[in-house]
Amino acid sequence: MIIILLVINVGCDQVSKTIVRQRVEFNESISLLDDFVTLTKVENTGAFLSLGHNLSRMAYITLMIIIPLIVIGYALSLVSG
Repeated sequence: MIIILLVINVGCDQVSKTIVRQRVEFNESISLLDDFVTLTKVENTGAFLSLGHNLSRMAYITLMIIIPLIVIGYALSLVSG
């Protein structure tokens, strides 16, 4: 169940990002829900607060993708085992 929720969450995130990248210009703001929510397109080239934006591509992939996937896989194996 956790894996299904994770896949749905990541899938929705990627679909919404793809739509925004294709249809919204940089720094363009769009009001949603009667101005209760505003969507503004910006790009963060790193992780939280742009940490890691100056890493090499291989270091970025290792630190931001591979290691977290290993940790999540290990945690899921502990929960299911």
